[in-house]
Amino acid sequence: MASLENSLVKPISIVCILGVTTLAVWTFVLLPEFEKMPHDFEFYMEYIGEDQVAESANGELSEPFRLIEVLHQKVTNVDGNILTVSSNIEGQRADTGEVVFDLTNEFLVDKYSMMHADMDGLLFAFKEGVEKRNYDFFHPLVFDEATLIYQGTDIIHGLEVYVFTAENKNNDVSEAFPQYSPHTIHSDTKSTLWVEPITGDLLRFEKHWDDYTIEEGVRVNTVEIGWKKTSEFSEFILSQTTKSRIDYENLYHYTIPIMILGFYPSVGVVLILRKRLADAKTEIMKQEKLATIGHLSARVAHDLRNPLSVIMNVTDLDTKVPAKTPEQSEKRKEMIVRACERMSHQINRVMDFVKLKPLELEIGSVKTIFDSVVHSIVVPEDVKIIYKGDIPEICCDPKVMEALFANLFSNSIQAMEKKGVITVNVINEKNKVIINVQDQGPGIQKQNIDKIFEPLFTTKQEGTGLGLASCKNMVEQHGGTISVTNNPTTFTITLPKIIPLVGEKNVRKSNRN
Repeated sequence: MASLENSLVKPISIVCILGVTTLAVWTFVLLPEFEKMPHDFEFYMEYIGEDQVAESANGELSEPFRLIEVLHQKVTNVDGNILTVSSNIEGQRADTGEVVFDLTNEFLVDKYSMMHADMDGLLFAFKEGVEKRNYDFFHPLVFDEATLIYQGTDIIHGLEVYVFTAENKNNDVSEAFPQYSPHTIHSDTKSTLWVEPITGDLLRFEKHWDDYTIEEGVRVNTVEIGWKKTSEFSEFILSQTTKSRIDYENLYHYTIPIMILGFYPSVGVVLILRKRLADAKTEIMKQEKLATIGHLSARVAHDLRNPLSVIMNVTDLDTKVPAKTPEQSEKRKEMIVRACERMSHQINRVMDFVKLKPLELEIGSVKTIFDSVVHSIVVPEDVKIIYKGDIPEICCDPKVMEALFANLFSNSIQAMEKKGVITVNVINEKNKVIINVQDQGPGIQKQNIDKIFEPLFTTKQEGTGLGLASCKNMVEQHGGTISVTNNPTTFTITLPKIIPLVGEKNVRKSNRN
């Protein structure tokens, strides 16, 4: 019995040492990697509220109007553990679309501690595991150094949240109001934050402000007064994302450590652990994509609100104050038509991606498609489009092909900043046609090449990121492939002359040649 016990001491000791070592590696090495701010961090939050703004530094406040604001934060540079985070807040009048507030700041943030790298002892954002106490912050939504004071708890979409408040006085915000230059603008604010404690996620934000001019240290005139809060739509999207994060927090902090301590003796457990981690990472990426889709929906909803406000305002005006002249009536109709066209364009861009229509196949000339595209888009005077090679007939849906090449040509024109040559080289082979679209733009950054066809990926400040993803769908629907190379930027489309599984039956001859 004693010999059996002695024989087990060494293996058990080894197992215990390995188990403790693995748990330590997980806790102090791997877990912080999951909890850090990622290099591709990006955050959106939409607000609605009410505002009054003076036309000049010494003018009177306007009548109250509805305000729409959007916060957009993203990492713009990585230097070791220090991330540069750009934070932009833009506020617009809902009725006119006029920008009344636009402020961009950059912050240096330690990706592990969430502390400001250049402000001692101040947090940029909450880490996981928020406590019921006060925190010292320089928060991008508060605009200044402030102590967030714990007030209590609340419930948002089934999640318990901690409520914090911060008050600031005499904060210089002159940079956000260039229209009042050279006057100095100060702001008094009260901010309330609703934070989910497990993840540290901000789910709701509310702010009241009173902005005024200062001369020789004395308050002179109020230039803006108002309030805002997170929109219900944005709050819902953020809550759903946080619920998913909580599930994985439990996996990281409880399930996996228990697995390490309880099943480590088996090498198979290590393999299972690696597989679980890989699956968890994949699922997190899926959740991030869902969150991105939510952000896209918020941007689309935001884009639709402005034209809807125009329609509502014009309709209301027409009811209360009928047009006195035909010209006035026509002008109001034009405003409604333009607003409808803006909404239709935004909806069509999304629908073209999410809902593929059956192909209406024809045998037609590729040259005819190119010519139709050139006439349908705006080609600047300093841009030339040149065709080369033997241009054949192929089996395709002409409308889909026109949308494909319109997107590629438009992207090339934007990349060249409306000046240069687009060369379309067509290679006619026995069963397929290869089309190379080449431009003289600056090219695509190396790190973006593999992501260029991903849904929602974009390097532009505006846009949905669905354009090239839709192009890929269009080509694949025709049984073809699309790829891109650099220096110079060249999109290569390979299309079969006859669509697989369709053949030559039920394909009509195009009469557009």
